[in-house]
Amino acid sequence: MYECIARPLKKPPLHIPLPLYVRSVGAHTEARESDGEVPSLLSDYIGMTFCTAGAGTAFLFQEPFSMREGDVIFYYPNEEHRFKPETEDCQNAWINIDGPLAMSVFASYCFPRVVSLKNGFPRDIHHKLMALVSHDDPVSVRRASFLIFSLFEYIGESLEEKHRVMRDPVEQAVEYIDNNLSNFDLNVNNVSAAVALNRSTFSLKFMERMHLSPSEYIRNRRHARARQLLTESDLSIGEVGIRCGFPDKSSFCRFFKSYPDCEAPREYRKKYMFRRFRPDKSDPRQE
Repeated sequence: MYECIARPLKKPPLHIPLPLYVRSVGAHTEARESDGEVPSLLSDYIGMTFCTAGAGTAFLFQEPFSMREGDVIFYYPNEEHRFKPETEDCQNAWINIDGPLAMSVFASYCFPRVVSLKNGFPRDIHHKLMALVSHDDPVSVRRASFLIFSLFEYIGESLEEKHRVMRDPVEQAVEYIDNNLSNFDLNVNNVSAAVALNRSTFSLKFMERMHLSPSEYIRNRRHARARQLLTESDLSIGEVGIRCGFPDKSSFCRFFKSYPDCEAPREYRKKYMFRRFRPDKSDPRQE
């Protein structure tokens, strides 16, 4: 069974000034075909998909994330994603938000892409949002927005529990950076917040371990991801830029060319993608 309630207006109701708004809320209460292909989605809002029962696999672009009951995964705007049930009892639910400050507010919480909720799926919050989101009166819109902040607090409590058994902060930071390269707002401040350290302490620990600053590491990882996508995929230059954290093609091209001996993305692709399929004449097996 499929149930979805969407806001009456596709665009945010800016006549009711709020930093963010609820776009839509829904749920699948029965598993779809677990062995079939699930189509990918590309959205202009921030999405949260919850595994409410059983097990499934969430895909961010083509990267799989195993999901169990009580897990939630987050998607940013313009990120290709889908959710595939893996068990017959798998169920999922979602909450989508947008608004003028939605990305900034959400990024400030520094959530990792997947969170295991210690108290499970927030069914009460989801149920209340289902009742509110179809109404466009100011009271309902504000109550729905307030519930999103309550949801963020609920998710944050699970992370506080996780931080009590603290892993190495540099390992956490590397994992967080690699999972958030497509986030336009990824920077040293939100990485240090994600590992629960102040910026100066975090930067010192990171420098000691990695022998380069966190900001340099972020740039290097974005450039490495860009090189990989340019030579191993047929994505457009603009799509590669989005997956590497650049909102527009021109800023991505300037970044890519800023590295020594690195040409424009299009020329790099022509040069090195072609080389991948060219026989190595020094290899006797090619003779």
